[in-house]
Amino acid sequence: MGLTHRIAHLVMLLLVVIYVPFWLGVVGLLGYGGYQFSVFAYQRAIAPNLPGAALLIFAASLDLAVVGTSLLILLGLVPIVFRDVNEPVSGVRLEKGDHKTLFALLERYCKRLGTRMPDEAILTPFGETRIREVAVGDEKGTVRRNVRTLVIGAAHVVHLRVDEFGTILCHELAHAATGDTRFFRRIERFFNSMAAALYLTSDEDLEGEESGLLQKLTYWGLLAYYYAFAVVYFADSRRREYRADRISAEVCGPQNVRNMLIKIHLPEYLPELSIEKVFIDFAESDRKIKTNLYDEHRKRWSAMAQPNRTTAENQMFLERHGLWSSHPSLTCRMRNLANVEADEWAVDKPAARLFAKWSKLEEKMSDELVAWGRREFAEHIDSLDRELRHSI
Repeated sequence: MGLTHRIAHLVMLLLVVIYVPFWLGVVGLLGYGGYQFSVFAYQRAIAPNLPGAALLIFAASLDLAVVGTSLLILLGLVPIVFRDVNEPVSGVRLEKGDHKTLFALLERYCKRLGTRMPDEAILTPFGETRIREVAVGDEKGTVRRNVRTLVIGAAHVVHLRVDEFGTILCHELAHAATGDTRFFRRIERFFNSMAAALYLTSDEDLEGEESGLLQKLTYWGLLAYYYAFAVVYFADSRRREYRADRISAEVCGPQNVRNMLIKIHLPEYLPELSIEKVFIDFAESDRKIKTNLYDEHRKRWSAMAQPNRTTAENQMFLERHGLWSSHPSLTCRMRNLANVEADEWAVDKPAARLFAKWSKLEEKMSDELVAWGRREFAEHIDSLDRELRHSI
């Protein structure tokens, strides 16, 4: 780990550690300032020949404002460090005994990288594969913490080859092997908690007439702290992606990493290739959703016109990452692999071959997509209802 990387980690840890003392200090300063002003106002009020009644009323109002601000900080901002806002992973749990080829590949990578196997492997319907250490609850209410969970996106499996999809798995396990999942468990929890608090207060509470000055002050204070943290967080996140890319390139070959990166970026520029778009099109056209949506997903990838792909690739290579980007630009990630020399791992077979009874899993993932769509629609209706009530 380089010096810059270590400094970024220390800064983030410092910001997490001082968060509660910082806001407690703000409350203390507010209380001390209010007390001093109240003493001054009282002395003016009882002094002869000095009109201090108005000043005393103003001091009392200021004290109420200080108390209100302090309560908002203590009850609204300080508990952020104790909240866990990780969304539960929805999907199908993959068992080692059922998917021996997949887990054999994972064991091979873990042995090569010197890290332990994931505790859980969950297949989800979307086009995202990631690894996290999360808290998992069972039906009995027992919570297991720091469970290393590998989330596998079924939409990746459908259109990637074995070597390309294996490279994604290696990339994610590289994050675990380098300590990213362990170190950033609390860092990411803190960051996501701040983001959730800002989201809950920014759009609705602060735009309406009901929001007051005290609430706005605490919101802008949290926003400033969030941005100070986010600058370091995103910069280090980009460094972690560079490192995982290089490790996976050394294991699977740099060309596999390049192919994988291009394919997972394509749906951003050709939205019709995403599984979410397939579901939306089925829903809007009133077509039966009791079908395998991944058949249509597969057809769209196969029927993708080369001119459209070329245009999309040109666009993605021209994009540049910004200060608030969690991942580097595609061009920078390709340049990061320029001097990696390793043999290419070539298995020109569909990634679905890694799974047992993949067609059955596609049907289950289609059901998961329908459940996701219903939840999204319900949340949309609820949001519209809140906006309507807020405007009346």
